[in-house]
Amino acid sequence: MKSYRYCAALTFFILLAAPAYGLDKHDLLGQWEASCEFFGSPANCAQTWRVGLHDDLLVMEYRVFAPDDGRQVFAGNLVLKQSDDHLGGYWVDSIGSMHGVHAQWNESDLESHWGSPATEQGRSRYRLSDRGELQVTDWVLTDDGWREFLSAVYRRSTQSGAGQD
Repeated sequence: MKSYRYCAALTFFILLAAPAYGLDKHDLLGQWEASCEFFGSPANCAQTWRVGLHDDLLVMEYRVFAPDDGRQVFAGNLVLKQSDDHLGGYWVDSIGSMHGVHAQWNESDLESHWGSPATEQGRSRYRLSDRGELQVTDWVLTDDGWREFLSAVYRRSTQSGAGQD
């Protein structure tokens, strides 16, 4: 009887400590690669997710490489910080954009909204598939509504220097 109470109490505390969502930052950590289109041209995309300078921070480094010579044609960095019920942060990139970001963990994805009505607004979804692939879709808000501008299926990288051959 005593061991039953111990097991029940332990199970209760494990469930209490578990996040209310299925996906968390540890599922995303590491290097990911995908074939993609960058402004209508074939390219290689790479994302590296890591813990930031503090354990509450999640950093994603995004790079786009030309497929012929491996030269970097675009770069962006996302920094997110977990708060009680969402993540807040910012996006900066190599074309000079800087956007505030608000993100939310869901059962199988991370959904982020970025920008402002004064600049540009967009959203990005990072979904981990049952096969362990990271499906990323990006939209931008236009006068006609949301328009998808990038969709790629990433696989975990087996080498460093992701995106370059």
